[in-house]
Amino acid sequence: MKKLVLVFLLILFTSGIALAQGPVPQEPILSIDPFYDLSVYDTGYCPGRPAGWGWNGRLSWPTDSHDVLETRAFRLGHPAIDILAENGSEVRAAATGKVIWAGYNTWGYGNLIILDHGSFRTLYAHLDTITVSCGRTVTRGAHIGTTGRSGQSSFNHLHFEVMKRNLYRYDPCRWLQCNLVPEVYPANKVRWNSSLH
Repeated sequence: MKKLVLVFLLILFTSGIALAQGPVPQEPILSIDPFYDLSVYDTGYCPGRPAGWGWNGRLSWPTDSHDVLETRAFRLGHPAIDILAENGSEVRAAATGKVIWAGYNTWGYGNLIILDHGSFRTLYAHLDTITVSCGRTVTRGAHIGTTGRSGQSSFNHLHFEVMKRNLYRYDPCRWLQCNLVPEVYPANKVRWNSSLH
């Protein structure tokens, strides 16, 4: 039995995702994402990755919508939440921080912004437009872009991640009051495609 458990854990780790325990919130997910280290030629890459600040343990909603697609909530294999919103809806910084990625990402995220808040980072993907640039400091609630479906996406939404610098992902709904909605979202009139983000 111990060998079976060890093999299972090895498979999880080598596939790039493993479970781990953390302080708060509980049950973070470790995701070894190649995009951040291997996409240095993407338009969004910020040389030097300037250190950020501003984390105070609180997050604000990055969109007016609080609707999270039930099938795309935080889980193993999808360490993020997909917030449903009309194309072109305003995206705001969930916390004060510094822009360490602003532009296109070829690993599926499309138009992407990553903010560094010191000990934590937030990631905003599949954007239609980006209104911030590398190294810029933004305050909580500042306009940083608009929602869309760029990259590997089959419907309009904001793919939102919360991570520590060691790449552990945390469920954003631990900080935000998420409203889980069924698979079909009337405003988009598009059924979710499981093969895409």
